[in-house]
Amino acid sequence: MPEIVVNLYVRTHIVVQDSDLVRLVNLLERPKIDEQDDDAEQCSICLEEFRHGIEDSSVEVVRTNCSHVFHERCMFRWLRHCADHQSPYSCPLCRCIIFPTSQRD
Repeated sequence: MPEIVVNLYVRTHIVVQDSDLVRLVNLLERPKIDEQDDDAEQCSICLEEFRHGIEDSSVEVVRTNCSHVFHERCMFRWLRHCADHQSPYSCPLCRCIIFPTSQRD
């Protein structure tokens, strides 16, 4: 009797809630951006400039462990993209892992 080999590929999808992503974003450093900070002039995700001073204090910025700075809302959308594609939570600029797997769970 001939032998039949069947390869099955099972793909699982982990559902990540927005509240989990908010917790992750809240773990990031929240630097104060001033006019002398040349490294953090604009968000590399939306390409909008960070507004300096207190006139726009509603716009939050976050810094990753690789020292890149983004708008909080942009980083949230990036982490949502990572979660939706089952990819590691990484920096959108350099792909450095932001959160080790143990912190994601």
